[in-house]
Amino acid sequence: MSKEIYKDKYYTHFDVKKKHIDYERKVENIDWVGKHGFYPFIHFSMKFDKYTNDSEGNKYLKPKERDIYYSAHIDRYIYEFYGNRLNNRYNVY
Repeated sequence: MSKEIYKDKYYTHFDVKKKHIDYERKVENIDWVGKHGFYPFIHFSMKFDKYTNDSEGNKYLKPKERDIYYSAHIDRYIYEFYGNRLNNRYNVY
C-alpha cells in the first residue's frame, strides 16, 4: 500500500486506532481478508439545504438528506486497497 493513498485516520470507532503500516501485509493477503470479521458501520444521516433551479430557472433551497457511514480502521484499509485494485482494472477495461 502506498503511504500517499493510505493515510491514517483518527475517527472514533469500535476498534482501536490502527496505523496502516502495521496492516499492509495482512490486507494484501486474500486468505487473511477472507477470515477477517468486519465491524458494522457507524451510521448517521446528515440533513442540509441544497440550492437548485425550478423549470423556469428560479433558484430555491431544497432540503436534502445524506447517509454517512464510517467503517472500522482495518476495514477501511481493506475496502480502500481492494477498491483501488478493482477501479484500476475497470479503468484498463
